[in-house]
Amino acid sequence: MRLLRSGAFSLLLLVAVAADARAEGSGVPPPTVDPEQVVREAMANAVEIPAQAAALVRLAWPNDAGDPAVRAAARREIVGFSAYAIPAIRAAIPRMRLEFQEDAVRAMEEAFRNVSGLIPPDYPVAIEQAIWYGSEGAKAVAIPEAARLGYRLALVTILDATREFPALTPACIDALGALRDDRARFFLERQMQEGKGEIPEQAARALARIGSRSLLPLKAALRSDRRSVREAAARAFLPVATVDDLSALHEYVADHPKDDPATLRAVRQVATILERVREAKDASTGASPG
Repeated sequence: MRLLRSGAFSLLLLVAVAADARAEGSGVPPPTVDPEQVVREAMANAVEIPAQAAALVRLAWPNDAGDPAVRAAARREIVGFSAYAIPAIRAAIPRMRLEFQEDAVRAMEEAFRNVSGLIPPDYPVAIEQAIWYGSEGAKAVAIPEAARLGYRLALVTILDATREFPALTPACIDALGALRDDRARFFLERQMQEGKGEIPEQAARALARIGSRSLLPLKAALRSDRRSVREAAARAFLPVATVDDLSALHEYVADHPKDDPATLRAVRQVATILERVREAKDASTGASPG
């Protein structure tokens, strides 16, 4: 009986193959795969939610090119797993095909948007790992997200990304300014002094945004030999200048009268305002009893 069953199965298989061959020869398209059915079967076989999430990740970003329709269906499903999607995608990114990594990071961010309540502790870590292991496109997506989360532990990883992919420097500078960690001041000072195009201006703004010790290189840049650096530093410094910086502002105007007229005018205006603030403070102190 077992042999009969085996023979019958082989016969049916041969008939199916012959039918497919006839369909191909006649111009009739072969049977198509139902992407949703593939996704449902993968989830049914996995049973537990973490295993289902891992199965969906394998379908969405397979080791080969995969079926685009199946990949799209699995991606839609994994985004709906919200917090459960994060560890599954995080674990897969280091081994994932480079061309899939950017989309995987975007899907992880979308899954996070579906999370209600507190930020899952592994999400900032997953974003940092995407910066560390990801392709250039994946890093470009993850870097602003790390900044948005205020995840300062990603600082060194972000700096490494600029060395690996210099084109990411503008995104990294913005992120460092948003993180407000003055350990970035040395990198930002170098970008302000040596960068090309809009980089010096951007780095100067990041230093001003960080504040604290990061204002020291910004203030020192007011005396730079490069006019573009001086002007970038001046424009960035004005919003954070205090009465203690009046001498630096007056020195800049006196020593560089041929710099950008609009910048010089703005420095004079801020200096005038700060002079009034100091006068008012001195008057208030003098009028105080005792």
